[in-house]
Amino acid sequence: MKKIMIGTLALIACGLPLTANAAPPKHPATAAAKHEKQTTTDGTVSAWAADTRMLKLNSGDEFKVDASVKAADYKTGQKVSVHWITKDGAKLAERVSVKK
Repeated sequence: MKKIMIGTLALIACGLPLTANAAPPKHPATAAAKHEKQTTTDGTVSAWAADTRMLKLNSGDEFKVDASVKAADYKTGQKVSVHWITKDGAKLAERVSVKK
């Protein structure tokens, strides 16, 4: 009986390290992975397409203005400050401020 218990305990002890490695632990996404770095670009409006929400600056930069941004009727020649992130390879404007 003693040999059976020792044998069983030995098998259990050998199996425990294997079960610990069976599924790697899942780490929660870090804040850096969830949030892209926001960048600010100042410039002059060269084009605004309200239907597609695309804003183009004289520098050639183009931004998709996020739906959460209350879009104004941006005019050619207006000075703006665009706060944006890169999302899916495109520049997404999270905030557009008109300068006076």
